[in-house]
Amino acid sequence: SSVYHATDTPMLLSANSLCIFDPHAAFAPSATHSAPGARLRFAADTRAPASRQPLPRAASSLAQRFPDQFEPFRLFGCDCESPYNATLFRLPL
Repeated sequence: SSVYHATDTPMLLSANSLCIFDPHAAFAPSATHSAPGARLRFAADTRAPASRQPLPRAASSLAQRFPDQFEPFRLFGCDCESPYNATLFRLPL
């Protein structure tokens, strides 16, 4: 809980997903008080068989629709269109 002293919406980007934690259900798409956050897939999971993959949103559309949210991750080599082989945390002020 101490992370919420620094930010209202901590973010975690890993592999093919961006997770936005939003306890107030004010910023993340589809966040509610019972499900406070969102997990957005920005790339297909190349490790899972095609038959088991959910249909993701178009990779470029997420980064294009929310460029300000994805831009800080680009500084660390994430192109926001293909899976990222690391984990990044973002604590927006």
